[in-house]
Amino acid sequence: MLTACTIFSRRLNRAEGQRLGILMPTSSAGAIANMAALFAGKTLVNLNFTASEQALLSAMEQAEVKTILTAHKFITKLNARELIPHRC
Repeated sequence: MLTACTIFSRRLNRAEGQRLGILMPTSSAGAIANMAALFAGKTLVNLNFTASEQALLSAMEQAEVKTILTAHKFITKLNARELIPHRC
């Protein structure tokens, strides 16, 4: 896991802005994303996928998030269940 975090952190170094929004399920992938972002020196902003679109947009604006890290498969599953707006 440490190796995965180190390698992934190199990619996150290129992410725009200091604050990185993370929209991931509670899983090993979410843990790796959080640790890799910390290794990259980013400030984490974990976003709640059950929050409304308005709440997500407000949180991202207040935290000045410019980049969101998520997984395509995760978003596809949430959209299928209509748990997250298609625009996010």
